[in-house]
Amino acid sequence: MSQVILVTGGAGFIGSHCVLTLLESNYEIIVMDNLSNAICTEVNQNGLPESLRRIELITSKKIQFYNTDLLDARGIAQIFRDHKISAVIHFAGLKAVGESMVKPLEYYENNVAGTINLLKVMREYNVKNLIFSSSATVYGLPQYLPIDENHPTGSTITNPYGRTKFVIERILEDLSNSEKDWCIVSLRYFNPIGAHESGEIGEDPQGIPNNAFEKAKVPYEIVVRSPGDIDAMFADNRKALELSNPLVMATIQWNLREMPVTYEHSTPWKELTARGKFRRTLKVLLKIICLLLLLFSFITSLDFLSSGFRLLGGRAAGSVFHNNKLLRNPIVGLIIGILFTVLVQSSSASTSIAVTLVAAELIRVKEAIPFIMGANIGTSITNTIVSLFHSTDRNEFRRAFAAATVHDMFNWLTVIVLLPLEVTTGYLEVTTKIVVSSLKWEKSNTTSPEYLKKLTSPFSKLIVQLDNNAIMEIAIGNSSNSESLLKKDGKALINSLQLSDKTSVFCLSYRGRIALLIKKYGNAKYKLPWSMLIDYSALLMGCILTILVQSSSIFTSALTPLAGIGVISIERIYPLTLGSNVGTTTTGILAALTADASVLDNTLQLAFAHLFFNITGILLFYPIPWMRFPIRLAKILGNTTAKYRWFSIVYLLTVFFLLPIFFFLVSLAGPLTFAVVFTLFLATISSIMLINIMQSRRPSWLPLKLRTWNWLPLWMHSLDPMDSFLIKLRENINFLYCCKPHSGNSPTAKST
Repeated sequence: MSQVILVTGGAGFIGSHCVLTLLESNYEIIVMDNLSNAICTEVNQNGLPESLRRIELITSKKIQFYNTDLLDARGIAQIFRDHKISAVIHFAGLKAVGESMVKPLEYYENNVAGTINLLKVMREYNVKNLIFSSSATVYGLPQYLPIDENHPTGSTITNPYGRTKFVIERILEDLSNSEKDWCIVSLRYFNPIGAHESGEIGEDPQGIPNNAFEKAKVPYEIVVRSPGDIDAMFADNRKALELSNPLVMATIQWNLREMPVTYEHSTPWKELTARGKFRRTLKVLLKIICLLLLLFSFITSLDFLSSGFRLLGGRAAGSVFHNNKLLRNPIVGLIIGILFTVLVQSSSASTSIAVTLVAAELIRVKEAIPFIMGANIGTSITNTIVSLFHSTDRNEFRRAFAAATVHDMFNWLTVIVLLPLEVTTGYLEVTTKIVVSSLKWEKSNTTSPEYLKKLTSPFSKLIVQLDNNAIMEIAIGNSSNSESLLKKDGKALINSLQLSDKTSVFCLSYRGRIALLIKKYGNAKYKLPWSMLIDYSALLMGCILTILVQSSSIFTSALTPLAGIGVISIERIYPLTLGSNVGTTTTGILAALTADASVLDNTLQLAFAHLFFNITGILLFYPIPWMRFPIRLAKILGNTTAKYRWFSIVYLLTVFFLLPIFFFLVSLAGPLTFAVVFTLFLATISSIMLINIMQSRRPSWLPLKLRTWNWLPLWMHSLDPMDSFLIKLRENINFLYCCKPHSGNSPTAKST
């Protein structure tokens, strides 16, 4: 005797195909459906859905059908009483993403409560075999692609429909954990499409359909001959398609902005009159001039931003080196490098100062290498700040913040790998020593070349002039604390006002933005092997442009707005940023060549350590595509900040200020205290990361309690509580502002 299988929702698109396959495999099938979205045709005394009638024609087998709702527990129980059911395949449920956002209560009631009714009846009649039709919407916004079964679920679901599926999965998991005799399988799939090879069964919607593919009027069989076919098919339904598929939605969120091709000059050049040619030429020249002026203002504003940071923090940064014993601890050296570079806003300046300190024999090369690593991290704060100006638009902010933090992620990952390697083996110290000793170097009087700064300096010097040697003098202990960082003989506006350094900072706090038209080159896609050539040419381009502007901060900050507005992709910004990291090392090399012959080898060794640090990081995290972790991590941060925009400020303060300052203060308590605190911190972070990875990849390896963080208070594993608090705080502030009495002659303008 064949086994009896109950198929709920068996009249639907997926359910009907499943029923047909089971019948062909000689199972006895019972179908339960409330026919909320299927055509019903009267056959004898029973109402039979059109899809099931066709299945009977195909298979020549009868189907037992019950028009029963999941919320009707008695009706479900009657089916189990009348038949000896072996297993249940559960397809029934409301399925439209867009509708679920309008009617969430109906979806929770039908899908979740209906499933609970079914499970109760199954347990009552001792039917413990269940296949549940879930959905890929439980994955939410993808954290990596392609999505697999180990991808995290639940945290970034975008609609009530997906949440009902996720809740049911958790119910089934808890049920199977508490009652071991249950055998449950959940199937997660994206939008299915197509039909049975006979063409007899496919979508049979009742009335106006709700899901995206039905709205697109997809036929039983689809032949796609070109991308244009897909565009035509979904021309009027893109919104529904985006909402219905988290993978599609996440991909669209990272898509570049479509740049329409306009043919502004329809008349060929040869056919223009002399006046027309003059007007067209003049128009093009004016556009170029405007573009250059915008670029000039942007670079100048970044120069002012850098000057403001140096003016405010230069003294504190330089005074750190008075106690050079701190640098003997590599972790402290790293932290000082981060803080120093954040304050002076230039890794080139940090490297040059470190080279000078080595030349003055105040610190050794071994102690300066961790400082150089920290300088690499600290310099990326500028483009992170620039990304904040895109926070008004979530998708722009997503792309801009990811473009900015891909620099952070690369630097942090490289430090995580190379700092322990350097401490244990002296990799950079030994390698650079071999390179320097194998070549003959002579002292050079060459200074760092200035290209773009030759254009911006005359204007910026009209506003402010800093004494760049003052920070150096403070670092080596040859300057008075009362001395200002402003040039005493400077004729700039702020210098002539004779303001204090801190007051002067506020006069320099403005910004500029520019979007350069480089999409045609920056995002060009080619086939192998040309694609590899283009990728590595982007590295070279980033290096050369950074050498020209003599600042990786300026170059990467110029890229950030481009990513925000969707002109250039994160994948192309990544090699440009890596090239910029290499280009900024030239300043340190040139500074090293100016040292005395007696210490030339040491200064060059440190400068080359900076270069080799970046080259090693590139070799680790660029040539092999699946090793490009910085891109994936930056996109995770981009998605997080797009959803919780306040998180960008938390990230900025924590990564560049609070954590470095905390560990710096702990280091002042002594090496033993620092070692204990840092070890505990590292162990905690490592454990959390390991558990998170195992939760998504191998949850069965973990104890039951550690498979989720739900046993912790919500605020410890979700940003939602803080987000709700900040929203309420903002609403209260707005309420108080709105209710604030206004001055005036109106009789209503008085307090109550």
